[in-house]
Amino acid sequence: MIDVDHASDAMLVVAIGRCHEAALAEAYRRHGGAVHALARAGDRFGGCRRRVTQEVFLDPWNKLERFDPERGALRTFLMTKAHGRAVGLLRSESSRRAREEREAIELAYFGGHTYREVAVLLDEPGGTVKSRTRTGLRRLKTVLARHG
Repeated sequence: MIDVDHASDAMLVVAIGRCHEAALAEAYRRHGGAVHALARAGDRFGGCRRRVTQEVFLDPWNKLERFDPERGALRTFLMTKAHGRAVGLLRSESSRRAREEREAIELAYFGGHTYREVAVLLDEPGGTVKSRTRTGLRRLKTVLARHG
């Protein structure tokens, strides 16, 4: 058994690869705050920071071979993973929201549905549908104005 309080980060990663939960807990204690803060900084939509943090700490547990202590510190490895995951989630969420804006506009203006009907069809709250429709229309207006 490893003494996690005095183990180096490289030793922790080896222990994590051997499924020692105490090593994972110690890695999280040492670096979790920094990872969570980085994920929080890029979390425009809320709720992604916990997911990013969890995924980043599960990565060394599941894919130990990706961490190489010769190439850098564990904190750097984790922060790089956190940044990549946060950017990926941000892009995904932005794309998803744009699709929902488009669907709301299509249903309301081309489908002839009321906001309430659109909300039911999209399984979203009415206020969210109104907000996304307005945001989408403003964005559409800007794009159309740029293109004459």
